[in-house]
Amino acid sequence: MAWTDDFNRLISAMIRAEGGQDAFLRAVRCSLPETKDFNEALRIAHNTVYHALWDFSFRSASRYDMRPTDFIEFLGARWAPCGAANDPTNLNANWVKNVKAIFYGRS
Repeated sequence: MAWTDDFNRLISAMIRAEGGQDAFLRAVRCSLPETKDFNEALRIAHNTVYHALWDFSFRSASRYDMRPTDFIEFLGARWAPCGAANDPTNLNANWVKNVKAIFYGRS
């Protein structure tokens, strides 16, 4: 399996975890209200995951870095951080668990 297969599967898991395309767009608009449509939200997600992969690969070389060692946890801290002002009902607390379950086929 190519890394692009996993990349696309992760994006799909993110969309499903949010509740589908409409809910995914609403979730992106919580942080970026000017997001026009689902395709733009998808581009934002692709860019975020790509940059997170880059940062994750470099931060793992630092023995002093105490961030999560699991990439989905690392991504979750960026994409859906717990305690975010735009998450008053604390739904982000479930993001990592839900995305992992979908990504690894446990849902």
